[in-house]
Amino acid sequence: MILAWLQQRRAERALIAADADALIERFGDNAYLEARNWVIGELNYKIVDADRRVGHWARVRAEIFKRTKPPTMADSATRRLQDR
Repeated sequence: MILAWLQQRRAERALIAADADALIERFGDNAYLEARNWVIGELNYKIVDADRRVGHWARVRAEIFKRTKPPTMADSATRRLQDR
């Protein structure tokens, strides 16, 4: 039972990664916005994708953000040390 759940979880993660790869490849820097449009469609317009679970596109959007997010700014104390 736990093994089946684990296999299903791995398959879902692989599908999320594959969809994120496809969106990044096709839309480049706009992949996050495209994934967001899929999330909006899923939530507001009740668009259902038979091959994807509910919330799939939100997970894809999060994966794209994780991969493409801009580097974070250092806090002010770190910047002062770097300026010296």
